[in-house]
Amino acid sequence: MVAEPGRARYARRARMRARANAAVTPTEMVVLQLVARGLSYKEVAAVRGVALKTVDNQMQRLFAKFSVHSRGELVAHVLARRIVALRGLSA
Repeated sequence: MVAEPGRARYARRARMRARANAAVTPTEMVVLQLVARGLSYKEVAAVRGVALKTVDNQMQRLFAKFSVHSRGELVAHVLARRIVALRGLSA
């Protein structure tokens, strides 16, 4: 039996909403802190010792969790809500 296209789409959207409502993982928090400090995706990947695609995937999940569409929006959102603090950052 072939799944109905509408039903599959509904299930996929439900999974995406569930993921978006999940708490930020410790790994995602590290990525958030590094990005908030101004590191590029490539620099974050180098610091964490992971592939660039891994960082990109983590950022896409963070965009969904915080309902934002850009890196700048994400950083502004987490700083304004004090999810990430930039203490100890030298200018």
